Amino acid sequence: MKSTVRALLQRGVPSDFANNIASIGYTLDKLKQINTEKLVEMGFSQETADIINKEKRPPIPSNVLNKVLYESNYSCCICKKNKEIIVHHIVPWEESKSHHEDNLVVLCLEHHGEAHTKHELSLNLTRERLLHAKRQWLEEVKEINKNLILDLPKPAFSFFDYFNINRLCELFEQRGINLCELSNYDYLFDAGFINKDGSFKPILKWNVSSRDIKYYWIGFFEGTYINRYIKDGFQSLLKKMDPIILNDIWNKSQIEALITPGVFFVVQGAFYFKNISGKYGGIGQQTKGYRRANGIRIEFEFDSWYCNSSSSKSHLSGRSVITAYCISRSVIKSENELIVFCTVLAIGNGFENITNGRSFISQYVYKDEEEELDEMDFDEHEIE
Repeated sequence: MKSTVRALLQRGVPSDFANNIASIGYTLDKLKQINTEKLVEMGFSQETADIINKEKRPPIPSNVLNKVLYESNYSCCICKKNKEIIVHHIVPWEESKSHHEDNLVVLCLEHHGEAHTKHELSLNLTRERLLHAKRQWLEEVKEINKNLILDLPKPAFSFFDYFNINRLCELFEQRGINLCELSNYDYLFDAGFINKDGSFKPILKWNVSSRDIKYYWIGFFEGTYINRYIKDGFQSLLKKMDPIILNDIWNKSQIEALITPGVFFVVQGAFYFKNISGKYGGIGQQTKGYRRANGIRIEFEFDSWYCNSSSSKSHLSGRSVITAYCISRSVIKSENELIVFCTVLAIGNGFENITNGRSFISQYVYKDEEEELDEMDFDEHEIE
């Protein structure tokens, strides 16, 4: 989102009008040099012209604005359509003096007008109706994003290259995933790979040849069944998680507003991978993966021994376009870069394009995701 557009939205200007003003070349500083009467002639309302010119009311904080817009899918909570929007105070600012997210709701211009229009001495859109509609819409948006993430592995050629087995098993327990109901449970239990509760027995105690698990953890016949078992569990876990789609918020201010420690997010794009352990067999093949674009860096480390095939290990080396499911650990802001350090739960390739059907958000996010080449030396190592 352009800084001028964001600044105008913070001051109650409708989205399309804000984009038009920014496209002409106006900035907030330039607008502040224009008197109120001239701003009204340009198309600003008297209220917003006064706010811009005199700043009697402080703007909505940027992090609050970004959070409110994202959680509402950048859409009106009443009609839920892709229209010009405005951020409305449920309890008017003059009365509440509150820019808290609980007091803000995203409306189209039509319903914003209704929220200010009285019919027979009563408001058509009362505060109670707005709060109820907002709560319902925010839950619907969560389901929309959740279903989008669940549908990503649709193509027949899609494949999960990696699962963070240890962290996933913790989350299965925390989120109440019944492992006994997963596909291949009976087979894996009878074969001695899992306990009665569905948890894995120590991998190095499985009745398999050490040669079969030297380069990756399921390099034997039953590995296919284990992979399906984990994939089934992961899909069940995703139904209980509320994802942030990082591609939708690919700019620093929005990431700072929405990505805090412990937040689950999904990101898709070109990543770079490098083995940093010097090991290419057995447990401990520590690999760094990261994506850099527009001054933003997403970074994680994982043990590539837990890749799901030899081709998966190849995918997760050098440069590869992947889909990463992550939990944020920290967000660090330097002079030139915003770095999100995270724990990766799963990595897939060949998945559905995450932006399909979401072009309506293009005016709020950066479309140019030019990748920044890294200085790392990505030497290829042959497995002997």
